[in-house]
Amino acid sequence: MEEKVCHYLFEPDVRFAGLKEMFKGFQKALDVFIKTGEKYHGYYADFYFEETELIYGVILLSLQNYINKSCADFLEVELLQCKEAFQLYAKGSKVVTGEVTQIQLIIALANYFKHKDGNDKLHKHTIECLEKVDLMKFSEKIDNDREDTLITEGLFLLIKDLRDVSYLLKIVKEWRTSILDLCHKLQREPLTCP
Repeated sequence: MEEKVCHYLFEPDVRFAGLKEMFKGFQKALDVFIKTGEKYHGYYADFYFEETELIYGVILLSLQNYINKSCADFLEVELLQCKEAFQLYAKGSKVVTGEVTQIQLIIALANYFKHKDGNDKLHKHTIECLEKVDLMKFSEKIDNDREDTLITEGLFLLIKDLRDVSYLLKIVKEWRTSILDLCHKLQREPLTCP
């Protein structure tokens, strides 16, 4: 049997397997509300988004955790000459619009979800990112009956159908793979995988 050659100890992406399993649960939870929408006409108007905001928020937080843990791995290697995780968000990720990448938007949406209802102020990088993709206008309550729609509007920039979140997995996997490929190009001597 041929031994697989790895360059880094973290190269086998063991975190991704856990993230995929979590997404199976997220999809099952969303399916409950999708079925409700199929049963009741007009459900998707507002109720679906009110009911599913927590699920989408937790999805974004799980993606943020995966991204940041991956960044921690890559920062240890020091090949990419980055000192902070946020510097890696722009590398190897597809651009959503202007200069904002998919990874930057996922991080900003996760941060928005975490802090939108609290007394905490949003971080400068989060606000800048959301302004660059013109999402801050959705952060205001429209009236007493309708909450802000920033998270769902932001997700629409990343995926076509909010009822199928599997494409978000593809986004983070492709990003990590592209960063790893970049490290391989900069690396001189491969290590043998354990």
